[in-house]
Amino acid sequence: EQLALDIKFHCFLIPIGGRPETTPSRRLKKSDNPPLSPEVRLCRGFPNYYLGNSVLCAGKCTSAHSVEAESGTLQTGSTGRSRAHGMTLWHTTIAVLINLLWGSMFIAAVIGLREFPPILFTGIRFALLAVLLFAFLRVPKPLIAPLVRIGLVMGAGMYLTLYLSVALAENTASIAVFSKLEVPFALLLGVLLLRERMDVARIAGVCIAMIGAAIITFDPAAFDDMPALFWMAVSCGFSAYGFIQIRRLGKIHPLSIVAWISVVSAPILLLTSLTFESDHFAVIQDATWSGWLALVYTAVMSSVVANSGLYFLLQRYPVNLVTPFGLLSPIFAVIGGILFLDDVLTLGLIFGGILILFGVTWINLRTTRTDENAQMAKS
Repeated sequence: EQLALDIKFHCFLIPIGGRPETTPSRRLKKSDNPPLSPEVRLCRGFPNYYLGNSVLCAGKCTSAHSVEAESGTLQTGSTGRSRAHGMTLWHTTIAVLINLLWGSMFIAAVIGLREFPPILFTGIRFALLAVLLFAFLRVPKPLIAPLVRIGLVMGAGMYLTLYLSVALAENTASIAVFSKLEVPFALLLGVLLLRERMDVARIAGVCIAMIGAAIITFDPAAFDDMPALFWMAVSCGFSAYGFIQIRRLGKIHPLSIVAWISVVSAPILLLTSLTFESDHFAVIQDATWSGWLALVYTAVMSSVVANSGLYFLLQRYPVNLVTPFGLLSPIFAVIGGILFLDDVLTLGLIFGGILILFGVTWINLRTTRTDENAQMAKS
């Protein structure tokens, strides 16, 4: 019995069910299993989610390593490789390419938003995804209401403010790095809404990330991007709240969540665009092939191809081995912005970006180390 895993779809988490390991030689004998802690017993009965390197199960944050160790399961997939052996070169390449797709999404969005107003752009994007993923809309009836709420939060909330931020940004690099604030925001909302606890190490990681965000915000070169940074912060808040909602779902195919977000959001966003934006027919008629290609790229390559690749990797490797690659996406976005959009890389952006990424990494590493030490103490 393999523990459930999670996929992160660009700015949110999606639960997926792992495939059970059927090879006897890859599992510990039942008689050799150590006693399970209450957290792991709960994790076996409820869905598990990851945020960075940590697994969030039954409202408590613990590490993927400690859960795997206590469950007595060696986390291997069809490749037969455990965490200790690491990824193959081919799978490492896939992980890098996935984050290249996510990072390049910012560049494609900038190109597309030069020709489409942001609300119309987001509405057409979700309409396209709704058509492509129509087959994944079939879910158990009890999940429909939660999925509608998630669609409102993530689609009409998070993605709309994300593309508003991209449309307003003078420097794409700053908002790409800023988007990683979703990780500390999620931890803070977990404390406020779920009364979860953060230890001193994680509080330090949140503070480091926030200091980095403040440095970018008050960088004189970034004053023109203040509206864009504001909307990106709002987007991260919606994304973090979406984490809370998705954690309450059971096992469900990840593309089903994307499909429901698209179906719920598309009509709302298109009607909103008709109300607040103008010249829709002229915009659609005058849009060039590059604008349409950019729109399709953000939908298909980012939401379908990249996340399907992540689903492929999470079936074969532990989350702690896959999620650190996520820090590559803002780096790719920064490089792309400099190469293709003439973005300016200031000292404030460099230093603030390093602090944000370091804070996120610190949160992940300290969570893992704390729970590994606790597990060693028990044994």
